[in-house]
Amino acid sequence: MEQKPANGHLVLHHDKLIHILYYLMNYHIKSVKPFSLFDSKGIHAFFTDLHSHPLVTDDVDGTISNRRELFFCC
Repeated sequence: MEQKPANGHLVLHHDKLIHILYYLMNYHIKSVKPFSLFDSKGIHAFFTDLHSHPLVTDDVDGTISNRRELFFCC
């Protein structure tokens, strides 16, 4: 049985979530919900196979973009 190659963009998308979870745990932040930093398409992409090609972009709604900036800058 041959394994399908992973979608690099989807792997990077998961990497963003890993970094967010790391910061939340490392700095004991309880007020931020990790999925609040992703749009509905981005959240759905976490539950697909790594070899699939869901539409995941960095071009998200302005409110989500502002949340990300506040989270990573402060």
